[in-house]
Amino acid sequence: MILFFVVGVSALSVIGIYSYFNAKAALLKRTLDQLTSIRVIKKNQIEFFFNERFNNINLLSENDYLKSLVLDLEVGREKMSTNKSTSRTIPERLNNNPFGFNSLHLLIGSKNESTKILKIQGAESHFITPDSSTYQQLLKLWNKSVLTNETVIVDFSKRFIDDNDPQCFIGKQIITQAKESIGVLALQIPIHDINSIMLEDSPENGLGKSGEVYLVGDDYLMRSNSRFIPNSVLNTSVKTTSAISAFKDKVGSSLIDDYRTVACLSSYDKLAVTGLSWAI
Repeated sequence: MILFFVVGVSALSVIGIYSYFNAKAALLKRTLDQLTSIRVIKKNQIEFFFNERFNNINLLSENDYLKSLVLDLEVGREKMSTNKSTSRTIPERLNNNPFGFNSLHLLIGSKNESTKILKIQGAESHFITPDSSTYQQLLKLWNKSVLTNETVIVDFSKRFIDDNDPQCFIGKQIITQAKESIGVLALQIPIHDINSIMLEDSPENGLGKSGEVYLVGDDYLMRSNSRFIPNSVLNTSVKTTSAISAFKDKVGSSLIDDYRTVACLSSYDKLAVTGLSWAI
């Protein structure tokens, strides 16, 4: 009886241990495969979003009305104190804003004179003051854009936050038919549009009750909101194993401790967006 008992328990133990680790490995692989699928989908969505913004600004920078408006502002035919003189002639398609941006800015000036920045939002327009955070961030965009005729982008930064709203701008030089640069067109990319792509808080979307997808900058601060921490953009540090690996141009998945020091399954990659060093 003892011999039968030892043999039976031993066999059951071996089979049980093998089945446990085999089932655990299968579940982990399936879950990581699911996370990888979601990561690929979200990566494609956010890259498509930014590609659309690049296409939009390339289209708008060739707008004849905007070019004439910049020329008018340069020679002083538009009064700096008047809003209606500029807003009432903005093309209707810009007022309705089908291009997916918060506001449009026209940067006029040169290194030898103070830069004027006209902000157009809906049917309203006004010049922004040099002491604002937006002005300083757009000057940074100006400096980047004068070095090239390509579209440039200025990342979210803790240095440039107005009304607690992180700002990201994409800009392109405005070139006349005579190949002369007369200013820079800048569009503000809405943070809520990025969050609407990345942030998932419904258990029915494939991430359950604890899964999330988010973006991280190369300063290891969040570029989209956390599912668990409100207002986490530029406020929450994510210097995890996955984030560090992604910025080393590695792609993969692993079991790590996340930014909340909670053990989790993680899938990571780096975004391919010109001018931005972000990981997902």
